[in-house]
Amino acid sequence: MARHTFHWYLHKVNRISGYLLFVVIPLLVISGLAMTGRYGFGRVLSAEDAWKVHNAMRWPVIGLFLIHASLSWYFSFRRWGWIK
Repeated sequence: MARHTFHWYLHKVNRISGYLLFVVIPLLVISGLAMTGRYGFGRVLSAEDAWKVHNAMRWPVIGLFLIHASLSWYFSFRRWGWIK
């Protein structure tokens, strides 16, 4: 069985974090809109439930964004030759 390199795993982590952000960011936006009652989202979630969802998503979004952004920067700097 062929072994994968460390960079292969970093690419997978970067891709998975991007997919998770693709799911979590709309939840954050929808819960924020439900808290303010805009665009009819107040009927979907109550303001209290939307606040709980919004508050629960804060740290996962920050963590996923930091992972995804730092890995993307790393791969870009490697591609440009700034990191050997």
